[in-house]
Amino acid sequence: MVKRFTKIVGILNFAFTPLFAIGIPYIFKIDLGRVNYAMEYAYAEVAFSIAMLIAGVTIGGMAIKSVHKTIKVGLVFLSSSFAFLAFTMFLASTGRIEFLTFYIMFILGMVFLAVFMMLTNVPLNTGMVKIVDPNYRGRVFSTVGAISAGAVPFSFLAGGYIIEYFGITGLGLFCVLVMLVPTFGFLSNKKVRILIDSIDMNNKEIARLQEAV
Repeated sequence: MVKRFTKIVGILNFAFTPLFAIGIPYIFKIDLGRVNYAMEYAYAEVAFSIAMLIAGVTIGGMAIKSVHKTIKVGLVFLSSSFAFLAFTMFLASTGRIEFLTFYIMFILGMVFLAVFMMLTNVPLNTGMVKIVDPNYRGRVFSTVGAISAGAVPFSFLAGGYIIEYFGITGLGLFCVLVMLVPTFGFLSNKKVRILIDSIDMNNKEIARLQEAV
């Protein structure tokens, strides 16, 4: 089950990296020809970071009753925010909206993405820490980190090829489709559901023991 989880994490990174590392700088500098694209992108990154910080602190302090439901909702909205971001880039690159409209939509998309990323990551990582045997915890999270890092160069290669021959529209579509793979994997894969349900069971057992004391 943990192996499936690490694969899904790797695919998530494969979806995010090309759009953020290649697609966004490309659309600002090449498609839109922005002179101050570095600062404009930096402001969006600051909004993303602040939203992630606030969401992380807020969600970390919440009493989450069901990790399964929280992750499910988080993933659905995370995928939707990701698709919204790619769609705004498509509209801007094809001249269907003006830059100011695009920029406002882009920053909103980044903020939503940060919030729902935290809504997914915080309960999942916390739950994994609780259910993984301490003797194997280091190996498990090292494996997850290695797979995530290993997916980066391949995602750069794929992203560069796609944007070269199919433009930002092709790259956005590719990344959204890749993003749907782990989303449906979490929602429909039986073994992954069992893993997440075991986190809920573990939390309930801890709560029961605390009440008994």
